[in-house]
Amino acid sequence: MNKITIIILALTLSNCTSETPSVFEEEFDRGEIIGVAADEFFKFPLSGVIVTLGDISDTTSGNGEFHFERLKEGSYTLNFSTTGYSNLQSNLKASRYNDYLSIPVIEMKRNKYQWKEIEFDALPDLYDSLIYSNYYAFRHRTKHTATEGEWDEQFVNRELDSIIIQLLRNAIPIDSAWYQSYIPSCGSTQASYGPIIAFKLSQQNPKMDSLGFIINPVMQWNNCTDEVLFRLYDEF
Repeated sequence: MNKITIIILALTLSNCTSETPSVFEEEFDRGEIIGVAADEFFKFPLSGVIVTLGDISDTTSGNGEFHFERLKEGSYTLNFSTTGYSNLQSNLKASRYNDYLSIPVIEMKRNKYQWKEIEFDALPDLYDSLIYSNYYAFRHRTKHTATEGEWDEQFVNRELDSIIIQLLRNAIPIDSAWYQSYIPSCGSTQASYGPIIAFKLSQQNPKMDSLGFIINPVMQWNNCTDEVLFRLYDEF
């Protein structure tokens, strides 16, 4: 065998080695992790959640799904982060044989926004050009009063947090927010059902219209101070 033949043979073997996957890559790096990120209370999927695994990352789709592939089979620690929710860590297994009927759901824990009770005189003018407001009908409530047994503070807190998170996840920065528990008919045994929520922004934002909030509304704060609860939110 002459020198030219030996060189050609060596180059051929070299090319075969570089193009053919190693046994390790072919047999073991086929694990994948598939999951869905969701809201802890209402269980709806969360889009835009950043999921990191070591130095790689994925962002959840519109149906909350994330996906990592070409992993060695085993357990991995994943980190989850998104606006309006606490950062979360979860251990998931990478497998070559994922059961698509039992995809793990990672429930993201909501941020809880602090508030303080205020007096009627501390409420803003709803005709301010940077304040958006509207009535808000809480789900599963036919009444919503400060003095009757219908009041469920945990439920109210959860609903108000939901609205704040919705705005923040739409990239709407909030300066302040106010809440009136309901609008009563002063001195009447029957109270009309109409909590008011108002947000002050640093500048007008057209997204607020699509979320149901308007500038210069027809409603106004109610001054039946013995029956109404007023809240201020100013930390976001």
